[in-house]
Amino acid sequence: MLDSFPMDTHSPQLDASKGPHWTVRINYHYRAGSFFLIFIGLALHLHARGAGMVLWTLLALQFLVYPHLLYWRAARAADSQKAEMNNLVLDALLLGMWVGALHFPLWPSFSLWMGCSLNITINKGWRGMLPAMAAFCSGILVGVAIVGFQFLPDTGWPTTAVSIFGMAVYVVVTGNASSVRNRQLRATREKLRLGEQAMQAANETLQQQIGEIQVLQGKLKEQAVRDPLTGLFNRRYLDTIVPHELARCARDGVPLCLMMMDIDHFKHVNDTYGHQGGDEVLKTLGTLLIDSVRVSDVACRYGGEEFLLVLPNMPVTNALLRAEQLRAVFAKQAVEFGGEQIRVTVSIGIACYPADGCTGDVLIRCADLALYRAKAEGRDRVLLFAPEMVPH
Repeated sequence: MLDSFPMDTHSPQLDASKGPHWTVRINYHYRAGSFFLIFIGLALHLHARGAGMVLWTLLALQFLVYPHLLYWRAARAADSQKAEMNNLVLDALLLGMWVGALHFPLWPSFSLWMGCSLNITINKGWRGMLPAMAAFCSGILVGVAIVGFQFLPDTGWPTTAVSIFGMAVYVVVTGNASSVRNRQLRATREKLRLGEQAMQAANETLQQQIGEIQVLQGKLKEQAVRDPLTGLFNRRYLDTIVPHELARCARDGVPLCLMMMDIDHFKHVNDTYGHQGGDEVLKTLGTLLIDSVRVSDVACRYGGEEFLLVLPNMPVTNALLRAEQLRAVFAKQAVEFGGEQIRVTVSIGIACYPADGCTGDVLIRCADLALYRAKAEGRDRVLLFAPEMVPH
């Protein structure tokens, strides 16, 4: 009965400093045990045949010393797993020699042949059968060539009993080893499956967290450029978007208008209704601007009660019309607060690119000057910037 254990021939070879491949260590124990059983069976057979000292010496060397020599050889090989595979073929050759030299005793021959077949199949699969069986048959021919051909299949009952017992032990041990290995593989696969599921769940959680972070970052970014009271863009965003829009309008050869507006007598609103009443007025104007702007327009709360509209690709005549519509709608709109209606108006100043300036700072200053003139002329009106508005 030979050494046997299911082998993973694709397992990485261990470094020599870490010891031989695990298959070498396991097969060593199985080979030593099974060869000892073979020794007992063949010893009984040789005793019954009255064998001489030479056969007894060879028997002891083959089945008691040989397993330890093979382990020593494989353990010191550069590739211990490959060396162990070669050992299996050598086993087949030598055991075949014993079959031929002993003149084909039935039960020992059957046990040795079955042992080789099972061992090679378990360790190397069907592909390993051909070289192993060729080695076994070659061994038979060598044994016959040495001692001559005779066919003496009869064996005494002690040899038969030991051979059957050894073969049964071999099959049971091999089956148990395969069962243990299969359970280990199933447990490993289950761990891998659970690990993959855990990794997938962790990846989904991570992706969800990344999505939540991105949403939060978007909200934080939006909050950073939005006025919390009115929902309009703030001055920080205005400083970024105006140069960008001016560059785009310059590239496309289209005009751009800035509309600066200020709530008239806003201090009086705060003094009369308190800052909460003033906030309601600001929110009402903010809502009006949000509802009335185009997708390309930018509505900002410039500061305090001042608001600014950036109107890309809008001619000055259209800007004047839009400003008048906004002024008129807001003047008619009553702001409900504390059971009272607050009515206010706005003054609006307009400056346009490229006629009034080519930079954001110049256009804003021009629109502010037009707004200042609108307030000076009585408020609740729209004025377009003119060069004479510049103070001398």
